[in-house]
Amino acid sequence: MIHQFDPVAVAIAANHCAALRGRCTVPAALVPLLGQLGERLAPALQQDLARFCGTRPQVRSLGVETVAEAELAGRIGPMAGNALQAIAGGEHRLLVSIDTHAVLAQLDRTFGGDGEIDDPLPATLPMSADLLSARLEQLIADSLQAALPAGCALASVERNLRYALLAPFDGVAELALLTLAIEQPPARSWQVRIAVPFAGLPDLLDRRRSAPRNALARAPADPRARPFADMPLTVEATLVEMSVPLSRLARLEPGSVLPVAVSRNVPLRVGTATIAHGTIGECDDRIALQITHTALSGAIQP
Repeated sequence: MIHQFDPVAVAIAANHCAALRGRCTVPAALVPLLGQLGERLAPALQQDLARFCGTRPQVRSLGVETVAEAELAGRIGPMAGNALQAIAGGEHRLLVSIDTHAVLAQLDRTFGGDGEIDDPLPATLPMSADLLSARLEQLIADSLQAALPAGCALASVERNLRYALLAPFDGVAELALLTLAIEQPPARSWQVRIAVPFAGLPDLLDRRRSAPRNALARAPADPRARPFADMPLTVEATLVEMSVPLSRLARLEPGSVLPVAVSRNVPLRVGTATIAHGTIGECDDRIALQITHTALSGAIQP
C-alpha cells in the first residue's frame, strides 16, 4: 500500500503540535507567511515612500507566487533597480527589484516634472537615475527588514541595473515571488518585486531558526545614562553622492558645472547606520536639517 500526503499540509499541522515544534520546517509551508509579510510591508512601505517622494502613494500587495528563475528574469527585464540582499543565518540571497520606469519618473518629479515618462526607455540610465535607484532600493530593503520577524536580518551584497550581470539565482529551480504595486497618480503604477529561493524561506521567516537558543532577555541600554551619554559620535548629513569619471575630474576648472540630484529626504548617519532622515532648511542664517523621522528609533530611544 502506498501512502500519499501533502508535505505542506503536514508541515502546517506540525506547527500546531508541541511535540513536533523545533524540527526542520518544510520551506513550502512558509509561502503563506511570505504573503502575510507582504501585507505588513505594504502600509509601512507606503509611509516610507511618502517621506522619500514627498507625495503619498498607494501600496498594496499582489500576493506570492512560485516562478522559475527564467520567468523572473523575463518579468524584470534587461534593466531595473536590482539589489541583492544576504539572508543572515544562511547562504541564501533575496532580490529587491524596482521597475526602471519608476526610477526615471521619480527623477523627473525631483526636477519639477510631472513624472510622465514616454516609451521607449533609454538603453542606459544617467548617473543621477542610478543614484536615485540605489536609494530607493535601500529604502525598500530597510522597510522589509523592519517587517521581518525578530532575529531575521538582511545585509546588502551587490546591486546592478543589469539583471543578467547580477545573476542572483543562478541554478535555482524555484523562487517565491512577492509583488507590491505602487500607484502615484497621475503617473502610471509601478511594481516592486521581492524574490527568494524556496530553500531560503526558513532563514527569512522561521522565528525558531532565526532566534538564538537560550538567549537571555536583556533590557535595552539607555543612551542618556552613563557611560553612553557622554560618548561623542560623528554625525553626517549626506546631501548628495555622485560618481564622476576620472577623465571629467581631470578637466575640472573654475566655472565647471556638475549637475546633481539632491534628495528631498536627506539621510543622517552615524558611521554606516542611517539613524534619521530630514529636510534641508535654514535656522539663524545657517543651513539646518529638520528631522522628519528616525530610521532607527528603537535603537536610540530608551
